[in-house]
Amino acid sequence: MNKISVVLFWCVLLISSASFSQSKKEIKKFRIKSITEINIEKGKSVFESKCTYNKDGLLLEEISYTKEGAVKEISKFKYNSAKDEIEVAVYTPNNQLKQKTTKVYNALGEKTEESVFDEDLKLTKKFVYTYNKQGLKTERKTFDGAGQLTSVRKYNYQF
Repeated sequence: MNKISVVLFWCVLLISSASFSQSKKEIKKFRIKSITEINIEKGKSVFESKCTYNKDGLLLEEISYTKEGAVKEISKFKYNSAKDEIEVAVYTPNNQLKQKTTKVYNALGEKTEESVFDEDLKLTKKFVYTYNKQGLKTERKTFDGAGQLTSVRKYNYQF
């Protein structure tokens, strides 16, 4: 490989690595459609992940790969009109549903519920969030699939 090829290769690698850490704002500004993360070990290139974005810079799909370069899982994302993430569906390499998470927001854009479902769309866990009048999260209640409260996390703020 000549020097120009090596330099170009490293430039592409650095740009793709740097762009992976880009904010939603930068992804939208530069109209980035996808970011592929590649790991190079012992001279061998292996895909780690590929993320695809919409015109608003929102993540639509993330494909994760094994160390051997095979697809590990595929995550697909959905958003509401306020651009809040409302659903994440995780699939196996064979496109079988593995897990689905849905989220509900109030009129202020605060996440109030998050439900996790298994591959059969059976509820496995649910989180319920409450906020104070300043919009700060004050509590997260966790319920199991049967609706039984399993834990409560409280948030206290000092100013």
